[in-house]
Parts: sequence; structure tokens; C-alpha cells
Amino acid sequence: PTNYRQVVTSLRPGDTMRLAAGAYGILNIANLNGRPDAPIVIEGPATGGAAVFNADSRPCCNTIELRNSSYVVLRRVTVDGGGVAGAFGVSAGGGAGNTVHHVTVEGCTFLRHDGSQQTVAISTKTTTWGWVIRGNLIRGAGTGLYLGNSDGSQPFIAGLIENNLVEDTIGYNMEIKFQRARPMLAGMPTEPQSTIIRRNVWIK
Repeated sequence: PTNYRQVVTSLRPGDTMRLAAGAYGILNIANLNGRPDAPIVIEGPATGGAAVFNADSRPCCNTIELRNSSYVVLRRVTVDGGGVAGAFGVSAGGGAGNTVHHVTVEGCTFLRHDGSQQTVAISTKTTTWGWVIRGNLIRGAGTGLYLGNSDGSQPFIAGLIENNLVEDTIGYNMEIKFQRARPMLAGMPTEPQSTIIRRNVWIK
């Protein structure tokens, strides 16, 4: 936990950053671009204690923020929102100025993102594609997953959402927003796509 912010900036395609159990602060995943055959992996322990990312109490920012990154895997970490209103768990925001695609969030635990209904465990508000959200537990959020922008811009395209448990939310367990015409971004699929939602459990 003492040097993770320095290490993460050095990651290259094919690298795996293995986090020790312990308490962490915010994590900025910025300008990290793996490849389809060599993603960048950030993962917590497979056994024993958890690597826990804790929300800033003000909050200054979201706890795990993705900016201009692709082919990144986030696995087996706990994100504790601490009941702080406005501190999202995992976020890719910023609209057209932020390109984030092919992100996997797998086997993670999101707790106490319930400071308000507008506080979200997993959120995208930039055009994204190729996301996999798999096998996560979201407990006690304002909104569990909120994907796409409320006005139909910044669409969520070609995702896979499976085997998640979302419970005790104030508002939605999940919402994928309606979508206007896609912006033209390098590498983004232009042909019709489907988002697959399967084998999830939603409890309110």
C-alpha cells in the first residue's frame, strides 16, 4: 500500500500488479493501455485479507477513476465508499475527452456507496465499449451500476454483465441509459452490437 501509486504509472502491456492485503486510498488508472493479447492486470490477493480501496472523505474524487485507458483488468479488490456522498467506486467519466474501452471488473466487492442515490458503485459517463463486469458483489449503494449518460450521450456499447450480486441499493440496481447516435472514435465498433446481461441477482 505504500507505493502503489508509483507502481501503477509504470505498468505496460502484459504486466500484472499484485496488491498486498491492506488499506489503500484512491487509484487513478490513467493512460494505461494494454493489448488484446496482453492486458494490464491489477489484482488483489486470491486468499487471506483483502486489498481495500477507501473513498476520500471530502470527497476529492472517485475512488477508482479510469482515464484514457484500455485493455485493463481490475480483479479481486474491495472498494469501500464509506457512506461518502458523491464518491463513486469505479468510474469512467469526463465525456468525449476520455476514451476508455475493454475494461474488465471481476470478482470485486463494493461496499457502502450509499451516501446518496446519486452515488454509484460502477459508473460510465464516457463512450465505452468492450467492458466485462463479472462476478462482483455490490452491497449498499445509491445506484449499483449506472452505464451511459442520462441524456443518451456517451453510450455503453458491447458489454458483458454476468454473475453479479447487487443488493440493498437506494435506487436502481442497474440502469443502462438509452443511446443516441454514437460518436466517431478511433477503434470503436461501427456495426450493430449487443450488450449481454445474464445470471445476475438483483435484490431490493
